[in-house]
Parts: sequence; structure tokens; C-alpha cells
Amino acid sequence: MLTKLGATLMTAGLLALMSLAPTGCSSGGDGGSESGFVEPPFANPLPEQSTFSDDDIRHLLSRTHFGVRESDFNYVKGKGVQAYIDEMTLFPWKPSYEAAADAAIVDPQRPSQSELSRWWLQIMQNSYRPFQEHLAMFWHDHFATSQVVLDAQSRRWMKDHVNTLRYHGNGNLRTLLYKMAVDPVMLVWLDGVLSTKTSPNENFAREFWEIFSLGADNGYTQADIVEASKCFTGWRTRYDAVQDLTFMEFDANRHSTVNKTFFGQTITGRTGSQGYLEYQDVVDVTLANRPVAEYIVKRLWEAYVYPNPDTTTIVTPLANLLKNGNWEIRPVLKAMFRSQEFYSTQSKTTGFIKDPVQMFIGFSRTTGLWPSLATLDSSLNNAAHRPTMPPTVFGWPPGDAWLSSQGVVERANYIRECIRYKSGTPSIYVYPVNPILPPAGQQTDANIVDKLITLLRISPSSTERQTYIDYLNTDYNGTSVIADPWNATSQTMIDKKIRGLLYIMAQHPSYFVR
Repeated sequence: MLTKLGATLMTAGLLALMSLAPTGCSSGGDGGSESGFVEPPFANPLPEQSTFSDDDIRHLLSRTHFGVRESDFNYVKGKGVQAYIDEMTLFPWKPSYEAAADAAIVDPQRPSQSELSRWWLQIMQNSYRPFQEHLAMFWHDHFATSQVVLDAQSRRWMKDHVNTLRYHGNGNLRTLLYKMAVDPVMLVWLDGVLSTKTSPNENFAREFWEIFSLGADNGYTQADIVEASKCFTGWRTRYDAVQDLTFMEFDANRHSTVNKTFFGQTITGRTGSQGYLEYQDVVDVTLANRPVAEYIVKRLWEAYVYPNPDTTTIVTPLANLLKNGNWEIRPVLKAMFRSQEFYSTQSKTTGFIKDPVQMFIGFSRTTGLWPSLATLDSSLNNAAHRPTMPPTVFGWPPGDAWLSSQGVVERANYIRECIRYKSGTPSIYVYPVNPILPPAGQQTDANIVDKLITLLRISPSSTERQTYIDYLNTDYNGTSVIADPWNATSQTMIDKKIRGLLYIMAQHPSYFVR
């Protein structure tokens, strides 16, 4: 059998890991995870931040949440940053807002594409643990798979796929890689259902290393891909005409039972129903022999802190934390967000371009102004960032690619839909702007501008700040700008000018970064 690792893979515990849907509390609850490993007392291998300014708190929320709601800021400040990070990296099991999103799918066995996208968007909209969704979107881009390859009889698999990312993104990396290897959407997306003993398909084996676990050309060869692809054989789809549904099943007759050798280790071919365990074998051999930990922690760091972290002082300590901690991801997240480097000038001045999900969901969560769920979904589709539908196995384009001329227009279009959303007859604004203003009696033009600058985390010049103040005190009569002094007691003026000011501020270049 598999050298060093094979004996343990036959246990019932690992068989349970093959379940495609979440089966219990998420990783980290009471310090443990589904792998059975209990986290030791947390010890950060990086120098820790000991005191936290208001700007530090807003920086943490800006990087890890969708926007910075004032209520979230106040909660973190009251609780303490380190305690909040402990809480933030624990994911609740089946919260009420998830049940409401589930209920919006008319037929759970045959959801539409729009229902699946809107299901997740509704969860993002209402989540009280937004980091869970933020991190799931990171993994969704990392393990990029799309529902476009599924038909009505199999589309339900996408919801299970997303839930795997949502509930295990903070958990055990070994488990997450196992689950992705046999995930039905992944098996269809990368042609695993076509991979047989007579014709092994190399797609998943190649992407498993190139994208999911090691990075391009990082310690594997074409010969390794050929050998691993033989392990990844046997899964197939089965259509049930009675239920009019497609199911995923392992067919031992399609699995290659020959011995496979890569990375200096030999996997003895498994037979019968045990053949699918070779998918786990590949994961374990890779973890044991290649720099998976270094690759994953670098990806996480570059998504949340800054690019090109130092190998000696950042990557290696975090990689050792991951490996020595039985591949638990949560301690790495805690170490990152509690580190001095996360709150450093380098981190704060790194301009991560907000992708459309981050900007759209962030603007609405921050201001409380939402369009309809259908509008949110179609806006993200127009911006080419619809959750559950990444364009390729490489995920969505990074950084500056989001700032095309059309991309910037779509951002402005979404903000416009948020500030003008009305319903009823006569029509009224669905969401008021009053809750984001300073308290009554303090709603001067300057105070309002400064409050919204802080809320949106933009960095206008003194001249731009004055332009915002001037906007509150003027109007346009169709031909020219006229004086129209700010009056905080006029709801009509509040609705008109605060919404217009939010639209203007959201076009500021600094609002496009987090």
C-alpha cells in the first residue's frame, strides 16, 4: 500500500470526510475541527500588534468584511480586536439568515442559475459573520468552478459546493482538498467524470497542483501528472429517469488499479469500492512531499495583507504553523490578522482593488442602501463577477483588470440603483439614509461630510472635501448652480442631497481600494 500514509486511509473517519455536504459544526468550534484535531493554545509565530487604533479597527474590517458598518466598528472596539478575531474566524452553523435564503429557492432539487447566485448574495447581504462569506469568495476564486457546466438535473450540486467553501474555508486544509477532489461540480468542471482506467484525463491532476496546491511548475512534472491522473479515475454521473435527476457515483470498473509512482512514493492500486481513496492518497502524498503550506499561506497573505511577503519572516513561520497544526487553517488566519505586519504602513498603503462583489455588497452593507436582490444579481453579472460563475479554472482576473472603462461604469450604475431604489404607490425610498448621519443636533454640512468620509474610508484632498460641503449647500436649476443652504430638518433635502453625496463619494478613486 501507500508508503507511510496508506494504512490510515481505510478508517471509517476518513470515509466520513468524503461527504460532500457539511455534516456538523464548522472548524474551530471549541478549538477543534472535523478532522478530530484539537487546536493547541494559540501561539503566534509573527510579532503581534498589542494596541489598536480606530484606524486599525477600520483597516481590519475593510480587509476582511464587505465594507465597514458603524455598528461593526463599535462592536469590535467594545469587544477588543484580538477577541473579535477569535470570534470572526469561527463560523456559525446554519444561522437564521441562511434558512431564509434557502427558502427562496422554489425547488431545491432543480434550482435555477439565478436562484443559486441570489441565494449566496442574500446570505452575504444578511450575514452577521461576513468574513465567512469573504473567505468563501477567496476559496471560490482559488478552486474556481462554475455552475455553467451543470444542467437542471445536476445544478443542485453547486449549492453543496459553495457550502463546502463556506463551512470549511476556515477548517482543515487536508479535508478541504479531499472534498474538492471528489466534489461533483469539480468532477464535471475539470472532466473527472470522463476519466477512466483506459483513458485517464489529466485536467484535474494538472490543476490540482498548478492552481490548487502548489502553483505553476512548482515541484511536479508531466510524468507526475500522468501518474496522478490514473488515481483520479472512476467517478461518473448516473441519470435517474424516475426522479429526473443526475447523481454522482464511483464506478470501480472505471478506476485504474495499477500502481502509480510520483514524488518518489508509490501508491499501490486500490480495487473495488476502495478505489476512490486514491483521490485522498494524492492529497496526502502532495502534502507530505511538496511545499503546499508555503503556497497556501502566501496566497492568503497576498489576498489580505500585501503582495510578495518575505519568505523567512512571514511565509515560513506561517507555513510551519499550518503544517505543525495538522493543516488547520484557522490558526493561520488568526496569526495574520493579529500580526504587526497586518497593521503596518506597508499593509495599509497596499491598494487592493475591490472586486465587484466586495464593492457592491460593501457599499450596501456600509450605507444600508440596497437595490432589489434581482438588481444586485444582474449588476454583478454585468460586471462579470457573478458568484457561482467564474469565467475559467483560473478564477476571475485580479486587481487592475477590474478597472476597465466598462467595469467603472458598472460600479457607478450599481451605486445609482442603490441610492434611488423606491417602492410603493406613491413611491418612497425603501431604505433611509438617516441612520448613517451624525446624531440630531450635530448634522452640520461639515460634520456630515466628515462622517461619510470616515464611513466610506475615502481619502479626499482638502479641496475635494470642500467640494462635498459646497454640494450640500447648492443646487442645479437646469441651467446653473444656485445657492441652496443645507437644512438638516428637511427630509426632502436629506433624501436628495445625502444620496447624491454618497454617489459622488463612491466615485472617488480611494473608494475603489480596500
